[in-house]
This record gives sequence, C-alpha cells and structure tokens, in this order.
Amino acid sequence: MMRNRLRWMVVALAMSSPALVAAPRGTWWVVRSANFDARVSHELEELARREGATVRYIETAKSPRALTLVFEQAESPEAFIKDLKQGADSPTLTEATEREGYILDATYLGERPKLIHISAISAAGFHHALRQASR
Repeated sequence: MMRNRLRWMVVALAMSSPALVAAPRGTWWVVRSANFDARVSHELEELARREGATVRYIETAKSPRALTLVFEQAESPEAFIKDLKQGADSPTLTEATEREGYILDATYLGERPKLIHISAISAAGFHHALRQASR
C-alpha cells in the first residue's frame, strides 16, 4: 500500500497541502462515525460546493475511482499523542497541539488524491485539517 503514498504529519497550520483543491470534481465519498461533529460535516460540504463537488456519506471506503475521505476519531488521547509525536520534529508537543492537532494521510493516483485519511482527537483538529487541505 506504499505505492504513491504520501504521509504528512501536519500540526495546526504549519504546512501547506493542496490535497482537496487538486481533488477531482464530482462526488467526494466520506467515511465518518455516527457521532461525527456536525460542524465539521457542514464545513466539508461547504468546501465541496466551492470546488463543484457533492458529498456522500458512507460506512466504508467505496470506489477506487472516486475521491474518498476518511475521518477517524482517535481511539484515545494517549494513542493520538503518541502518533503525533512519531511524526513531529520535536518530541515535546504543546497542549494546543495535542488538543487541536491532526494527522493527514493522502494516497494519490497520478497527480490527484484518491484517498485522504484524517485522524484527530477533536472537532477542532478535523477543522484545522480541512482548512489546511483546502489551501
């Protein structure tokens, strides 16, 4: 699964990633949990509208031809912080980074993203990931 796979450890708004802007127009398939924060869903739908796409929610990743976004709530704060530290330049993270950080993992087919996986512990983390990915 490492073919054309890029992994970004992105903390707050420190790096720029045009992943969603380069995404194909049409339908964005979104995998999320039942208790996913409605504010983040609304923000994603707004971004899709601006990009000329529609959002469809599903339980598991669907088609390798369409863009699929997976939003995963971290299992625990401790596990998430451990994952953040693995990709960080510094082993010490601020409280804000631990609370509002995220991990964005994108798989590309050619120049276009096909799968974007975002892990966060909070709605703020998902919000920051969407803001960064839309740049």
